[in-house]
Amino acid sequence: MPSDRISVKEKVGIFLYTLALHIFNRDVAERFQRSRETISRTIHDVLESTCGQSKGFMGLAREYIRPKDATFQSIPSHIETDSRYMTYFKVTDCGKYYVVDKGYPDQKGYLAPYPRLRYHQSQFEHVLPTNAQEAFNRVHSSL
Repeated sequence: MPSDRISVKEKVGIFLYTLALHIFNRDVAERFQRSRETISRTIHDVLESTCGQSKGFMGLAREYIRPKDATFQSIPSHIETDSRYMTYFKVTDCGKYYVVDKGYPDQKGYLAPYPRLRYHQSQFEHVLPTNAQEAFNRVHSSL
């Protein structure tokens, strides 16, 4: 059965089920009683509708999910005024830093690892750090 005959709700359900459980295509096909090809096309359709630009989609991620300020220099007003969320967005003062992963921007108050260098503890098992940046990344990954 072609994936265009599946409802949008079922497509999203298949997509979320696959991501949430991190399972193989054949297991999803068995669960939803669809062919592996249909499952593959369905996942592609959902990804395309959220991220892609073919088939007339503008990409929901580009229009709705992306931040308005790609530099992350400003905080949306509805977050800034809500104490439930603002604690996660405050920039620290007095020499304190948030230890963050490489996905965060390099700015005041955030302590991110050096990019394009060894980072995970397993990468240092048999070879010690070769420079100060690798040594920093090794300690950063243990925090």
